[in-house]
Amino acid sequence: MYGQIDAYERVANRLFDEGGRIDADAWQQLAEASEQRGCLMMSAQSLRGVGLARSSTDQLERALEIARGASARPLTARLMIELGRMRGDAASEQQGVAILREIGDLEYLQRRRVSS
Repeated sequence: MYGQIDAYERVANRLFDEGGRIDADAWQQLAEASEQRGCLMMSAQSLRGVGLARSSTDQLERALEIARGASARPLTARLMIELGRMRGDAASEQQGVAILREIGDLEYLQRRRVSS
């Protein structure tokens, strides 16, 4: 079960990295079901998608809380960038960029045309 969830989480990550949009209501249900079943990274990715689709900082903040709690640095960085852009918070965005550069995860920066 967890192997499949991990694969789905990676697909969701790529979808959102590339700017894909989703049915926010369906993904909200997925986020809730994932969290209830202890699949926190899938819940975080689902909340990320909902937050991006609805321009909801609340959903992105919840996803960030989960990512930080799981020490998921790549997702934490992406969420910091996305929240920073949504809020106009350059410091948060730059902190996320710095984390991705530090860990060598440059694909997101290239795909989303994020500069340092």
